[in-house]
Amino acid sequence: MFAAVALLVIIATSYIVVRTGAVALMLTGLSAEAASFQAQSAFMGVGFTTRESEAVMGHPVRRRVVRALMLIGYAATATVFASVMTVFTTQEYAHHHLQLALWLLGGLLVLFLLSTLGVVRNTLTRLLEYALTRSGAVQVRDYEELLRVDKGYSVSHLPVARGSWMAGRSLREMRLNDEGVVVLSISRRTGVVLATPSADTVLEGGDKLLCYGLESDLERLMQRPRDYRGESEHKLASQLHQARRTAEETVAQELAEVAVAPEEPASGPDAAPRAE
Repeated sequence: MFAAVALLVIIATSYIVVRTGAVALMLTGLSAEAASFQAQSAFMGVGFTTRESEAVMGHPVRRRVVRALMLIGYAATATVFASVMTVFTTQEYAHHHLQLALWLLGGLLVLFLLSTLGVVRNTLTRLLEYALTRSGAVQVRDYEELLRVDKGYSVSHLPVARGSWMAGRSLREMRLNDEGVVVLSISRRTGVVLATPSADTVLEGGDKLLCYGLESDLERLMQRPRDYRGESEHKLASQLHQARRTAEETVAQELAEVAVAPEEPASGPDAAPRAE
């Protein structure tokens, strides 16, 4: 009897593990249905070949969740198999196979009914979501969305050639922020990496910049000549960035005004009469 109870406990624990994985995937932005299916597929090790799996494997947090579900699923499958063999092959239970089978079927039916109850499922989901969020076990960092890769932005390495416009200048002097370019780090020829360099850092030939900005701006910056044309390009790039930022702020302000604008009163023969 103890082995049968242990088997039911393992199955109930497996359900909680799968539900935890589903909630973790939902916290990364997957829909509830897709998250549940992917969590079950990963735990069972089957069916993980759907189109949604591409969105899972291309996301760093989701990959970790799926990897954990797979490892736990393999362990759980082996444990369940061992428990079943123990129940039905041990000499102690040789004359009670039918009784044990009925106990197992009854226990599985109870677990299934509990899992289908909306109150139980919703309560468990809320508890797991609170626990995962509070503990920081699932830290969502969708870098592509945060960095606006789909809008033409990227993070790229820019080599500083000797005699280029950037060589021999400090970050303060170049004022790359005016062009919408952010310098994240500088790799020296010696292998030293300057993370979050200061404005007074002077670039040297052979340095490599890790920059964030529009891909087109980064390409033009890398090819910028050192003579008077470089200063003209810098001024033009700054003006373009300022115009782009102004346009974005205008659109954002208009959208905000539309969101808070009151609805206009209805007009026509069906409109309600106004009070005199």
